[in-house]
Amino acid sequence: MASLLPAKRTLWGIIFGLVTVMGWLSYVSAQRYARAERRVEHTLDVRATLGRLLGAIQETEDDERGFLLTGDDLQLMACRASEAAVAPLFAALLRLVHDNPTQLDRAHELSNIIAEKQSFMARKLALFRHGERDAAIALVGAARGVELTTRLRSQSAAMDREEERLLDLRKGDASRAQGQAIGAIGLGSALMIALSFVSLLSVHRDAEALKRTADDLATSEEYFRLLTENSNDLVRTHDLDGNVLYVSPSVERMLGYATEEFRAFPPLQLVHPDDRAALAPNPALPPLSQRFKDLPVEYRALHKDGSYRWLEISFAARRDANGVMIGEQSSARDVTDRRLAEQRLTTQAEQLRTLSLHDELTGLYNRRGWLELAGQQMRLAIREKRGAAVVFADLNGMKQINDLHGHEAGDRALRDTERILRTACREVDIIARFGGDEFVVFGLDFKETGLEALRARIQGAIAEQNSSATRPFRLSLSLGAAFFRPEFPETIDALLDRADSEMYQRKRARRENGGLSLPPPAG
Repeated sequence: MASLLPAKRTLWGIIFGLVTVMGWLSYVSAQRYARAERRVEHTLDVRATLGRLLGAIQETEDDERGFLLTGDDLQLMACRASEAAVAPLFAALLRLVHDNPTQLDRAHELSNIIAEKQSFMARKLALFRHGERDAAIALVGAARGVELTTRLRSQSAAMDREEERLLDLRKGDASRAQGQAIGAIGLGSALMIALSFVSLLSVHRDAEALKRTADDLATSEEYFRLLTENSNDLVRTHDLDGNVLYVSPSVERMLGYATEEFRAFPPLQLVHPDDRAALAPNPALPPLSQRFKDLPVEYRALHKDGSYRWLEISFAARRDANGVMIGEQSSARDVTDRRLAEQRLTTQAEQLRTLSLHDELTGLYNRRGWLELAGQQMRLAIREKRGAAVVFADLNGMKQINDLHGHEAGDRALRDTERILRTACREVDIIARFGGDEFVVFGLDFKETGLEALRARIQGAIAEQNSSATRPFRLSLSLGAAFFRPEFPETIDALLDRADSEMYQRKRARRENGGLSLPPPAG
């Protein structure tokens, strides 16, 4: 027994040394891991701040466009509020990247681009305030705005890529630090258990190992609780049937329900009926964590106030110690504001497209819109061998109306002409104001025999307008027409030129005959 004591003392000395080394390695690794985690959080802060900055700029531009389109002062106020948010966000971005020369240079370049973009937006607002609404709207799609947006996105993308690269490096550092800590602790634990067995202390060592495991588990659970209870995301754990086993307190901030109240609902009851099929457990399909492993899925959830909120949800499998799947964990975030912003962008883009195809004064198609639609109809006529016609109409005496009665009277004359053409033409005919006092009509299946009937309807509508309207002027139109024959294919531009030429012959003949509209000279 006495001879074993030195061996025991040596073994315990080794065990004590291993414990000391393990503690030191754990401390060093933990410190390194904490530093790496702080660097990761810093990188995430930079990317988040950059995203919010871009969002504020985009909201400024969206609200400005909305103001230019509608003239709504609320849109202008929203634009000013979004613009005011840009400076604090950019200052925060500068503070975050001040120790990275490359990112700092990019941030300064980004500042220059933002200043140029704000100046460009201010120019559009100035034009609008001076009554030049058309010029302001024209600048919405100008090349300068597109160039600034492209430069802004390119510079932001460069900064984001750099932060993504730094994020990958720092995550790698954190992962290596964690791996080294786990490796060191694991190796030391294995040696300690082996030496404990040699020293006939296996039971004691097993009890200690069990205690350490319980402590680690309690620490892990506490860490998980702190993360979920302080997260803005909605974190849940589910069993294989989709029942909620745990829900984070953020459910009350996000959807208005207390945790116990939320857990009492059956699975999918709060999901919008149109979205339930995508999230329902289905034995014939892989689990949700596999179906949506590459990208999250968006769905609508019922808020306690009766409204629906858009959530973006990701899933991960929960497995037991043997790797068998026992349920799933989900993490969801509220993306309602993003969805509404996307809808506003879509609506505004459609409004801009409508403006680009229609004449603002008369509501008829403009040259671009007419060429696009008439071109489609022309291709149909060629393909199906159907007749068609282009009628060119010119409002006579437009200059005299403007000179004698003012441009407001001229605008009324143009709107009167629009009403006359709509009355005389078929609903399927495509009518446009080409600019100035020129109007064009495209009619599919329009025959030559119908031209005189159209002239008669137009003259009748003009006569009724001139007899009933309290206008200080009288209206008259000069018409020219060109017909498309399937056996002699030609382009829409050729038809337009022929109709224009005939209209000018009639207009010239009218002037030569003292203002009377006559057929064009023969030959």
